[in-house]
Amino acid sequence: MALRKEGKYYYGDNQDDLAFVLREYAKSNKYPIDEITEVKCVNCGHQIFKLLSDDDGSGAICQCVNCSEKKVIEDSQRFINLEEIDNCECMCDNTDFAPCRAVGT
Repeated sequence: MALRKEGKYYYGDNQDDLAFVLREYAKSNKYPIDEITEVKCVNCGHQIFKLLSDDDGSGAICQCVNCSEKKVIEDSQRFINLEEIDNCECMCDNTDFAPCRAVGT
């Protein structure tokens, strides 16, 4: 694992780093995670996505960078304002993400 802190933010190099952070965050909020899986595009199998969210972050959409297929994340459809979605950007200025899906008890 190569999780490291730079300034006030943590950075990792792979899905294992992300899984560790998700498990720690979930544990501190008393929502343990049972399983973490990599996200793959249902259309082409690619694993890198743009993340789109509305202004208040109430919902999100993944868009495959390979084929542009869009997928609403979990129950976001009930909350997201599609007229206000915009690309999300990491603190490191990256706009492409390799997300994972966490399933808790």
